[in-house]
Amino acid sequence: MSTTPNVEYHIAEVLTQSSYALAAIQASTRAFQYLMERKGVPDDSTEFATNEVFRNLHSFLAHACNVSQLFWPDAPIPRHELNLTTPAEKRAWKDAQLWKERGEELRRLFGVDDTAAFKDKRLRNHLEHFDARIDEWLSDTTMGSHVDLNIGPLELVGAYATDLRDVLRNYDPYKGEFTFRGESYDLVPIHAALEQVYAKASELHK
Repeated sequence: MSTTPNVEYHIAEVLTQSSYALAAIQASTRAFQYLMERKGVPDDSTEFATNEVFRNLHSFLAHACNVSQLFWPDAPIPRHELNLTTPAEKRAWKDAQLWKERGEELRRLFGVDDTAAFKDKRLRNHLEHFDARIDEWLSDTTMGSHVDLNIGPLELVGAYATDLRDVLRNYDPYKGEFTFRGESYDLVPIHAALEQVYAKASELHK
């Protein structure tokens, strides 16, 4: 039994966002399968399919982050750091406390804890703030060239980039591993965790 008012609306949004994430990863897989069928025959359709792989991976991570935000809302500012002298400040404090309670309640209902794979937002943040990451790469690189939107095992990229920090985005579909500037992230446990969340949300939303 839930103790948080109207939590069913947030359960519905967990269901929506997790379903969007799962649909995106499925679409990415279909695009990769098309690339495999067209292997060795590069044309406009294979370029489109490559972009679809990454577009859907970006979408998958964005929706995974939305799920994470529902379970772990932004933490309220400690009360001693606020003046709470205006109605707007008091309302903001009250809302932040409600968000905190809602996140705790959702985690309880779904059996989710801080080890959940989709809690980590680092890769999503890299992609969301890609403009800043380009600036960082420009200031760091010693080669002046880069690899981007590459699909395949990371070890094969060495022929084109001796420093993996010059590899902006690489996806290894055989491992389910996304690498951004030398940092690799395993998408498989995120996918598995979201499948569990989706199943639980479907059960709770009945």
